[in-house]
Amino acid sequence: MVNKPAPKQRTQPKQGAPVERYGRAVRMALLAMAVITTLALLWIGAETHYRSCVAAAEAENTVQVLQDRNGSTIVGQGARADAVDDCSRLPF
Repeated sequence: MVNKPAPKQRTQPKQGAPVERYGRAVRMALLAMAVITTLALLWIGAETHYRSCVAAAEAENTVQVLQDRNGSTIVGQGARADAVDDCSRLPF
């Protein structure tokens, strides 16, 4: 008579197994999405700040087109260009 090993009993899988297996990947994906979303919102806010600064600088400093005695055109953009150069995408 040969000793046969007892048949293995089927056990039900743990209910938390998929969470344990994919939990870290899901957390990392959510963290990556949160970081990307935050950076995108900061980028959009910075661009909005810059565009509003440029619009204000252009509204305050209009371009002056003058003609001198010889008929040549002189464009006065110095103040506007300086005001636009002072604009930054950073809010401070």
